[in-house]
Amino acid sequence: MNKIIIAACLTVMLVLLLVFGGCAVRDLPKTESTSAMQVIETLPFEPHEEATRFEFTDILGCSGYCLELTGPGEQVIRRYYQPEDSRDTLIAESFGFEGNGADYIIDIDGDGIRELVCNVVYGDGAERVFVYRYSAVGDRVEVGRIDRALFYEAGVVSRSVREEYDPAQRAVIVRFFTAQESAEELVWEWSSFDNFTFTAFSE
Repeated sequence: MNKIIIAACLTVMLVLLLVFGGCAVRDLPKTESTSAMQVIETLPFEPHEEATRFEFTDILGCSGYCLELTGPGEQVIRRYYQPEDSRDTLIAESFGFEGNGADYIIDIDGDGIRELVCNVVYGDGAERVFVYRYSAVGDRVEVGRIDRALFYEAGVVSRSVREEYDPAQRAVIVRFFTAQESAEELVWEWSSFDNFTFTAFSE
């Protein structure tokens, strides 16, 4: 029985190595936190308790402002807008709670257009990484998420997955368990966003 368990664990580890180890490795460039954005004004914002307005420059190929909404239960929502003549367009959104979740500005592909990487936290505690980028194809903003099929193929328990972008290591940290009983938590570090799937972002 022990030999069967050991063989199964080795098989899972081999699959993980083939799936996750296949991504191209390249160092991510310097990261800038959005916490450095200049506060313009703080406004009452119902039903949220407060809305703080920040200005930003050169994110997703444009400049504009961010509204950080603080609500009950220390919930925080950040919405990024590009001012236009007819109306302001929402180009990105992140969310979390006080002390959890953060947004970072980084030029991922070195094309001079800086992307927005967001550590988001859902109400049930799930931690995910969103990546917003500008795509010249279609002249649109796209949002990227880790392809869940990678976890399913590797036998990972999806509800156990925790994702985080670590600006100090300049890497996406993924923590997860496999479907094996008594499996230890495994950690994988990705030095690129190659395993993200991008789709058009809509308001």
